[in-house]
Amino acid sequence: MVKNARKEREYQRRLKEIINAALDVFYNKGYFGATIDEIAQKAGYAKASLYYYFKNKEEIFKKLIFLSMDSMLRDIEKISSEEPDPRKAINEIIEYLIKVNVKQKGFFKVYYHIRPFIDEILSEDERKKARQMMESISKKIEEIIDKGYKMGYFRYDSSHGTGLILMGMLSGIIYHSSNLIGRGIDLNTILQISKQIITKGIEK
Repeated sequence: MVKNARKEREYQRRLKEIINAALDVFYNKGYFGATIDEIAQKAGYAKASLYYYFKNKEEIFKKLIFLSMDSMLRDIEKISSEEPDPRKAINEIIEYLIKVNVKQKGFFKVYYHIRPFIDEILSEDERKKARQMMESISKKIEEIIDKGYKMGYFRYDSSHGTGLILMGMLSGIIYHSSNLIGRGIDLNTILQISKQIITKGIEK
């Protein structure tokens, strides 16, 4: 039993190494420009060893999408449950999403570039699952906004509309954050300005 648990931990560790390497290659080369050889080299594995974990780069990309979305949803739910003040919760979510994007070398940038071709990569059931996960993330943010409105902190009573607009603004900031850092704007400045623009816009 202990041996099996150890094997599973090792398997998951190697999966994570491959996925992180793939994200780096996707970020620099684009999904269509990336190759299994480059991903294997980045991860430090022989190409044959990589095929033990994934059949192709499409399978790696799918795993990357769902693991990233699941992680974001769990972390946002944690922020929501642990921070009773909706104003602070929104600020923490903004900071989390921007930081995780920079840390993961631009998952959102990779994902947005591939969106026009997502139907070619994901099956109908997979697209449905991805939509449901993104909707769950938006729903959690809407709940925080609704709570803030009822507590008298936020000015708009349409949590759905406000949530969608907030997510749209945040998506743009997240998408460009890596480029902004590359142009000499540090992460703390991006976080400070982003939180001021977004939260001050909805607060009374």
